[in-house]
Amino acid sequence: MRGIHEAVRERVFAPYRELFLAALARGAAKGEVDPAVLTPVVANTGPAMLVHRYFLEGPGIPDDFIVDVVDQVLLRMVRP
Repeated sequence: MRGIHEAVRERVFAPYRELFLAALARGAAKGEVDPAVLTPVVANTGPAMLVHRYFLEGPGIPDDFIVDVVDQVLLRMVRP
């Protein structure tokens, strides 16, 4: 089981976090993102909410839930 956990972490979550941190950094360079939020905790927030939803509700995360996470959580967290 540990092998699966490591594989998912290394092949799914770590690359996503790096991509999201890079996107936040680009936004910070443009003044659209607060530089203080360039942290792994912020980058992990969206995926954590999706995984939580998956485990509570089961497969099939609705698009409107993803939109709500972005609009109501992520954008509010990163705006300067």
